[in-house]
Amino acid sequence: MNPFKFLVEKIMLFSLATIVSASVVADNSQSLEQSQEINKLKQQIQELQNQVQRLEADQAQTKLFKSPTSNPSKTIDNKSHYGMDKCKVVDVHGNGLIKPYMADSGANLEGDRNAWIWVPYGQCKKINQGDFTGVPHEIRNKIHSSNITNSGSYQ
Repeated sequence: MNPFKFLVEKIMLFSLATIVSASVVADNSQSLEQSQEINKLKQQIQELQNQVQRLEADQAQTKLFKSPTSNPSKTIDNKSHYGMDKCKVVDVHGNGLIKPYMADSGANLEGDRNAWIWVPYGQCKKINQGDFTGVPHEIRNKIHSSNITNSGSYQ
């Protein structure tokens, strides 16, 4: 079970227990034991709510550092892409020529016109014209180069 969901369910249960306890003793004739029990439940609810807030903050922080891809080992780091350009490789019909699941922009499907890859600075136009001289092999393997004739670039 998801720990976040588990905590939310616990909070709901404790809230319900507090409401039930409060309604049972609502006539001001509550005993000291009942009053202590209610205070204990309220403290537990507050602790659980604090845990939920910490989990939500941790999840939000984690999402900031994750890539839009499903691969958790890839992270967005602009410093590591110094001297690189984002390059969309598309044909004249606007179909993306980056192979499925090979885009640096995230998981892409065949023909995804929004997919892009990192290429050395100034080489995107060259690639879109079908010139792969000086382009690293790892980049060439990400592109359907047989369809690249008469392609256009949307950098």
